[in-house]
Amino acid sequence: MKQKIVEPYAQALFRLKDDIDLTPLWEMARDSKFMQLLMNPSIPKEKKWQLFQPFDKLVQSWLEVIWKKKRMNLLAEICASYLELRKKKEGIVTVFVTSATPLTDTQTQQLEVQLTRMCQAKHLQCEYQVDAQLLAGLKIQMNGQLIDTSWQTQLKQLMKSLW
Repeated sequence: MKQKIVEPYAQALFRLKDDIDLTPLWEMARDSKFMQLLMNPSIPKEKKWQLFQPFDKLVQSWLEVIWKKKRMNLLAEICASYLELRKKKEGIVTVFVTSATPLTDTQTQQLEVQLTRMCQAKHLQCEYQVDAQLLAGLKIQMNGQLIDTSWQTQLKQLMKSLW
């Protein structure tokens, strides 16, 4: 439901200009203290609006629409949706890799070569994390799919088949 509200705002800005770096705005909107200040009715709108002065006029106009439609509480999600549209246009695929132990430089390099071929991406943006509960193997999440080669999952499947 939230995606149906968020996406039109992101798409509207993307259609007007598809190369804006909204990362600073997204980071601001993810800050709970910033959002509390922004949503505080006792602070005049003019004071709040000064926070957006560093952004160009197009972004300010776009923010004005979001403000008037009372969607500022969704600003972080809207910015994230816009940034995803940019990544898609630029052929960037974000991949989340979870391993039982930290991967070596050689392993990450080989994995990224394989993943680039698999998803036919121009650019790969990998985010790595370690989860010892996997025991061994990897969990790879990209393009809405999960590839799970972890021992943890294999053991669970084995236990399920035995019972």
